[in-house]
Amino acid sequence: MSEDLHQHWAHENPRAVVALVHGLGEFCLRYDWAAKQFVDHGYAVVSRDLPGHGPNANPRGHIDKFDEFLDALDAILNRAQTLYPAKPVILFGHSMGGLIIVRYTQTRPLPEYVKAVVLSSPSLQTSIPVSPATVKFARMLARVWPTFRQSNRIAPDAVSRSEEVRDFYRSNKDILHKMSIKFLLEFLDAMDASIVASTQTQVPVLTMQAGQDKLVSIDATTKFHETLSAPDKTFKLYPPCHHELLNEPEREEILSDIVTWLDSRGL
Repeated sequence: MSEDLHQHWAHENPRAVVALVHGLGEFCLRYDWAAKQFVDHGYAVVSRDLPGHGPNANPRGHIDKFDEFLDALDAILNRAQTLYPAKPVILFGHSMGGLIIVRYTQTRPLPEYVKAVVLSSPSLQTSIPVSPATVKFARMLARVWPTFRQSNRIAPDAVSRSEEVRDFYRSNKDILHKMSIKFLLEFLDAMDASIVASTQTQVPVLTMQAGQDKLVSIDATTKFHETLSAPDKTFKLYPPCHHELLNEPEREEILSDIVTWLDSRGL
């Protein structure tokens, strides 16, 4: 697997390693501020650009199977274990990254060195309606033209209340604004599966949700957390925030909440 897809924010002797999974349309260096904050609090951070994402994506905006994302998470975890073999690992996923972690937990054994899960506005159900007729047409099109690309329909105003963040989202060439029809279907199917399947884990789970989220369903996140089987689970709602919690004006408070939650669990 190409090393240029990976990023590592090093710490000489970290208390734990944050394995970071970015969201739909993003790339891992977009989390540079958050990663550096984690390092300042004693953590190392590892991540990589997901399939179809980032400046080195090939092909860009396309996947054949959602399992490609689960394989990418395996690669992040393996890198964390290679770089810091004696350290506990914390899974952090935003939006589609949260969905990837949920599907990983539902379908694959969680390595013993993973000691906590943090979900940020996980994309378990979209708040943007997709009609059954649209899905039916998409499935027909995918049989003959799976790489046909269309807008991901993510409006910059829905991402954050920060105009600086919105401008970056509009203009940065590494932000993915279009996805293939096959990508769309795999994404929709994974969300449907995440709601139907039961989720059981033996590690603490922190679920954070933006209260003014226009991209993912707040109700779906809430119901998921209520039915989640975990010995230790915490739900935090941030009422004024738009979708990207770590790109909101309250980001320092939110990151501090994560660190405080981890610290109270010895991580």
